[in-house]
Amino acid sequence: MEANGLIDGTGEAIPGHRLLEGTDLEIAYNLQGDNLVLRVNKGGVLVFRTTLRDAALDMPEQQLMNFNSFAPDFMFTVGDSEEGLQRMLASAGMAEPVEPQKRGFIHWLLGR
Repeated sequence: MEANGLIDGTGEAIPGHRLLEGTDLEIAYNLQGDNLVLRVNKGGVLVFRTTLRDAALDMPEQQLMNFNSFAPDFMFTVGDSEEGLQRMLASAGMAEPVEPQKRGFIHWLLGR
């Protein structure tokens, strides 16, 4: 790992794959064409995967700096429900809004 904390591949037993010391977390990354694919495993189970399209393409420095000011920060909770993730994606404009589940009278009555 570089002094600035960025992963540079140093010390990885398998290139593009790093175990985070003292945890059950693993980070894996690779290029698929010009796309960067990032994966996180917890206890050997995939819990997060994302693709940054065209990440390896050359980009003018000014365009890169402009993008930096809009770079999204996402926060996920491991074990979050599919409904919760859909709400998060909808709030980011990446999915259709999720309609709240309508509760029937019996469910409402028992849930009081």
